[in-house]
Amino acid sequence: MFGAFTSAQWKLSGDFFGDGDSFLFCIDPCVKVYRPTGNRRNYMYCNPSSRTSYNDGKAHGIGFGGTTDSPRLFIPESSLLDNDTHCRAGSYDTTYEQGTILPEGGGNSMHLTDRFQIENLEIWGLGGDDTFEKAIQARDFQRSIMSANVRKAQTIVNKFTFMDDLTAGFINTKLWEHRDHITKREACD
Repeated sequence: MFGAFTSAQWKLSGDFFGDGDSFLFCIDPCVKVYRPTGNRRNYMYCNPSSRTSYNDGKAHGIGFGGTTDSPRLFIPESSLLDNDTHCRAGSYDTTYEQGTILPEGGGNSMHLTDRFQIENLEIWGLGGDDTFEKAIQARDFQRSIMSANVRKAQTIVNKFTFMDDLTAGFINTKLWEHRDHITKREACD
């Protein structure tokens, strides 16, 4: 188990933000904490592909330390949808103290890897009632937009399906015979 802590509020940005109250940590198999060194201010990063062009040369996801194209601790947005996408947990950058975040089998030496796949992800948010209420409202708003888009797409699909069913159900009746008469008249003109 490993992760990161920050007291700063998250925001969408193509650049790093946050403050020195952040750190990286490992809990299992042993407890390690990697605090900011003061050399760089690349504390935290949140750059979804929807914010900019996908080919902007920057990593798309959330991260801590490192650079915008290769954060030290990084979860790409695609890893939440695709289990084959690897996350990264490097052992060195200039923002946080040096050391391996991954347990045995992780790191940056040649025979070890700094890549991992998420088994379980926990995100904790702490704040006052106002912060919590705003987060719930923002979540509900996003869900309502997604639901409206799904309903719109279903309505369009349902209309096409309805017309196909309607046409097929009456194909051997005189319901659509007027089309043939119009087509024949147009051919004579």
